[in-house]
Amino acid sequence: MAAHKEGVISARRKMPPNSPRLSVSRSCGLRVYLGVALPLCFTLLAIVSLTVGCGFHRWDGTPPPNMNGSNAMAGVSTFIASYGWNASTNEDDLSRWDDIQSRHIRDLPWNRYTNQQFKALTHDRILYVLTNPGWDHYAGIAYNPQTNHFPPIIDGFKPIGNHWYVWCIMPPGSKWPKVYE
Repeated sequence: MAAHKEGVISARRKMPPNSPRLSVSRSCGLRVYLGVALPLCFTLLAIVSLTVGCGFHRWDGTPPPNMNGSNAMAGVSTFIASYGWNASTNEDDLSRWDDIQSRHIRDLPWNRYTNQQFKALTHDRILYVLTNPGWDHYAGIAYNPQTNHFPPIIDGFKPIGNHWYVWCIMPPGSKWPKVYE
């Protein structure tokens, strides 16, 4: 047994100085490095994502609906039949998605949203679907077939086709386009 232990000890002595084992001083240095580098990386990532738009996906990056046919709007029709066009009478609910009991919608007329579920609500004859939530903003798509207005709480909106819009609510002081069909 002693010979075996000596063999192990001698094998460790022969390891090159750049071995993957971390000594106590190296692991402490690694912890300090990660303690400084990781917060810096997250800060830079947050700054970059805020300058590009709503997080990793731009608030206005949704293409027009790409599903056609009689079943393309089935999810929307079901949602409106269940909750009506004015399920939320308070405009401020659009800026409090985390605080309200929102409903969910499925089967939107986009291939990219197939088999997905999103928070949704109707207010003042407009269907709002939250497809791009963020830590400081709300953004998504809106179906607005009956009216050509949005409430002042909506900071930005642009038409994408067939009465669908992209919309966003951003932090105060932001200027975003407000474009109607």
